[in-house]
Amino acid sequence: MASTDKVLGKCLRQWKTDHVVTNGGRRRSGNQEHSPSSELYKRKEIDVKYNIFVSVESSFNYCNFTFGTNNLQKPVQQSIKVTNSIRAFNFTVVIRVPVKLGNKDIWVDLSSLQIADCQRDKDEEPVVTDIVAQTKEKKLVDCSVAKCRVFRCSRFMGRKESKTYTISANLSSAWIEQIGLPSAKFLLTSSASLEYDRDQYIFFSVATNNNPPVHKIETEVEVFPVPDFTKEIVGGSLGGLAFLALLTAGLYKAGFF
Repeated sequence: MASTDKVLGKCLRQWKTDHVVTNGGRRRSGNQEHSPSSELYKRKEIDVKYNIFVSVESSFNYCNFTFGTNNLQKPVQQSIKVTNSIRAFNFTVVIRVPVKLGNKDIWVDLSSLQIADCQRDKDEEPVVTDIVAQTKEKKLVDCSVAKCRVFRCSRFMGRKESKTYTISANLSSAWIEQIGLPSAKFLLTSSASLEYDRDQYIFFSVATNNNPPVHKIETEVEVFPVPDFTKEIVGGSLGGLAFLALLTAGLYKAGFF
């Protein structure tokens, strides 16, 4: 009797490892014998990634300088709060801080520029060569125009856990004069980004196409022109002389002279 190929049963089995789901299936029929080319069992592996979501917040800072004074310094503290929302995992926060614009240091003592619980990495050079024109146009001092110091902050963070990183140093006025704007507002912008095992995890965000956003840490630096009191002095002097002349004339008419 010719054999039939009617399927009488189907068996499925599933295994799950750390990153892979394996599906196995076996087909059975009423036939006692099978063709050597028959495929009785098939196995397929599917990669599994776990959702993660990490938020980054920072403080906004402000300071000001008078144009033409190269030896001034102002204390600046930038805080970056990192919060892990979904599950515990290992990741790295990469913080980039502008440290040199052209040949002028942005911070007073670069050796003191440290971030607790972070390791210093290799400095990165800017991609823009005409820094003066770019900075004048955009009023932005970031890693595109300035040399940046890179810090890597690696840690295991539990679910709902937060960690705050602090950039604290004295801001110098030396880099301002080369831009040539006696009155302006600049945004000194550091950045914080995330690195993690992308084979194991996927960032949960529709807005950024499942890519973690790069967070900006901003300090507004306002430059004021040197105060010029010449007009006030001249005007005050002329006003005083006019008042004195009127007073003298009045006294003369009154017979005091």
